[in-house]
Amino acid sequence: MTEEPRDLTELYHLLELATYNHVLVKNASGGQRKALSIYLAFLLNKPIILLDEPFADLDLMKKKQLASFLKKDIEQTQRIIVIISHEVAGFESLFNEIYILKEGQLADCGTLEALEEKYSNPVFKGIEGIYFEVTGKVLGGQVG
Repeated sequence: MTEEPRDLTELYHLLELATYNHVLVKNASGGQRKALSIYLAFLLNKPIILLDEPFADLDLMKKKQLASFLKKDIEQTQRIIVIISHEVAGFESLFNEIYILKEGQLADCGTLEALEEKYSNPVFKGIEGIYFEVTGKVLGGQVG
């Protein structure tokens, strides 16, 4: 699956790791630690990677570049990448399956197409609308 080490130069530059290679991890900012944790997850070259809020603290260009990197990695390695995020708009092409939690319990799951068919008239477009239909909440907060 992912036996061969992968060239991570693109990810290294995307995350701008060279700009703080002189900083001790204990002194790194939250964004620097996030970037380092993403890089290390891929450096370990495991068949399953868990990314918790990988797009947080990134500017729009970096978010798009990271999404592009993740999409290529999935296609080239057949690696499973689990993305936990409140920020999903524009990243729908990354997700084969979507799992929606409500109060810590699985409330619904399926492909984007199946969920769009099931929730055909959501208040919002895309995953955000489906999430709202299932939970009554907007990603990142509650309505009302």
